[in-house]
Amino acid sequence: MIQYSGYEPSRPGDPQGADAGGRIALAFGFAYVGVNMRGTGCSGGVFDTFSPAQTADGYDIVEIVARQPWVKHGRPGMMGISYSGISQLYVASTNPPSLAAITPLSVIEDPWEQQWPGGIYNSGFTRQWLASRDDESSGGAGWVRARLEAGDATCADNLKIRSQNVSFEQLARALDTRSALSEPRNISRLVREIDVPVFLASSWHDEQSGARFGLMFDDFVAVPPGQARFTVYNGHHQDPLSPLLMYSLFEFLALYVDRSVPVLNAAVRAGVGLVVQDIFGVPGVVLEDDRFVQFGDDDTAARAAYEAEDPVRVLFENGASPVFPDFPMAQRERFEIDFPAWPPPAAEARTFHFGPGGALLDDAPGASGFDTFEFDADVVRRHYHVSGDHTGIRVFNDWRPTRTGFGVAWESEPLAEDVIVAGEGHVDLWFRSTGTDAPIEVVLSEVYPETNGVIQELRVQHGLARAGFRTVDPDRSTPLQPNNLFTAASYEPLPRDEFVNVKVPIYSVAHPFRAGSRIRVEINTAGGDAALWDFESDSYGATTHDVGFGGDTPSKVILSVLPSGAPEYQIPEAFAPQAARPPCDSLRGQPCRIYEPAANLAR
Repeated sequence: MIQYSGYEPSRPGDPQGADAGGRIALAFGFAYVGVNMRGTGCSGGVFDTFSPAQTADGYDIVEIVARQPWVKHGRPGMMGISYSGISQLYVASTNPPSLAAITPLSVIEDPWEQQWPGGIYNSGFTRQWLASRDDESSGGAGWVRARLEAGDATCADNLKIRSQNVSFEQLARALDTRSALSEPRNISRLVREIDVPVFLASSWHDEQSGARFGLMFDDFVAVPPGQARFTVYNGHHQDPLSPLLMYSLFEFLALYVDRSVPVLNAAVRAGVGLVVQDIFGVPGVVLEDDRFVQFGDDDTAARAAYEAEDPVRVLFENGASPVFPDFPMAQRERFEIDFPAWPPPAAEARTFHFGPGGALLDDAPGASGFDTFEFDADVVRRHYHVSGDHTGIRVFNDWRPTRTGFGVAWESEPLAEDVIVAGEGHVDLWFRSTGTDAPIEVVLSEVYPETNGVIQELRVQHGLARAGFRTVDPDRSTPLQPNNLFTAASYEPLPRDEFVNVKVPIYSVAHPFRAGSRIRVEINTAGGDAALWDFESDSYGATTHDVGFGGDTPSKVILSVLPSGAPEYQIPEAFAPQAARPPCDSLRGQPCRIYEPAANLAR
């Protein structure tokens, strides 16, 4: 297994690499090769994040490793999370002939939209990540300095060219509109070339990478049928390397890299269980049972059975499993539903209309009206995740209610039946402003029924849009998920005091709203409702915004909902009663807060 990134996979003295991926590979019996990208660590060359040169290097790395006599079948796989997960998608798009399979975990969809989500500059995690890459690629990594101090002459010689490195933060700021320069790094286009088995896993609520990865699932068109597997869930950035997915990863690697029937050695199973218990602090963790033992040594038959399964596995309510009742946020789902594709072909678009009095209605109101909120300069550089351990089960979130007058919200009546949202969606917004632009955030949440005098609100998903970039890109959009052009030519300042249509995407998500809960949609200034993502919006000034509803300004939210009454798409009976609703702060990646009713202001 090859891990390829700009962190420290090739750090001498640490053959397992900088993250848990190498440790998992070794535990499961695979040899591990860690390679630093050109211009990082002690490697030669100039560093350029996600550049075609890095991608081409990856092709060569695969072919060089494949020719080593100790590589079984002469076909290595690639592995890794985040940086080393994203790099696999680039490398595999070049089709190295010896590549066996890839396992990209916690990935992004497009670097430009990662830096400019919705056309709004991300001054939070993405900016900090780029700044760290600038520093480390210039020789600032601690292990590189230690090599230099120890007299590593080759490392010192390789670092001389680092003065030619580009400042990536400056470059990212300069690319404030999408252009042809961005397209060679657009992963959603490149993955169409990948033709090897793929195991991709990511969270809808990844505090670092975000949720746009779901848009790529139908782009893996060259992967042989049945060999693209996607696992998605609520959770944090590091969760793919937890008990949640550890066995599924082994199963895939055994089938496509080792070419064996996946049967985990009993000693390894016991040892991994103890290590996992030590790392995550949850006793009694066991890996799933082997599923293909009936095939004996016939790995061809085992692969055929594997490939006949639905390729999309959705894990619901990760963190609230009844298996660990005393450990809220322990990495285990409550239930799962498998689908033949994503978005689920059986899903139906359900529309809720904004109405007077903050009501979210099944039918559009006849008369026009509007509610008003102000631009909030205090929220743009604030995210709700304050501190905690993403890997473990102790996470502290500070998700605050929007101040009165700085946001507007609409809520449904208590639901008469369970509603499972699965797929993408958007808010079809009629928007008016006293300014020429506005950074807009949509927040989808579930309002729990009152319990012991307290009402709690659970965050489900969000979406972002800069109103000036409201021209929809027909080539990258679907009826449920609009994508805007973001080109310089498509930018349109807002006409003063005139309603315009702005479509704000709600990123991919799967979440069960139980009967008795209410669906809530809030519109506010971008900021404060995303973990680790902050935004630069100071230039918009003191402006007031109106959201229209009914009549000629029929704002609404469209969600992808699983069909009611279909037994395979229902919450399992054990979790259906209201008493089984997950307690607040038990679902990974989904913070709760004490509910405060919206006080929409009319102007």
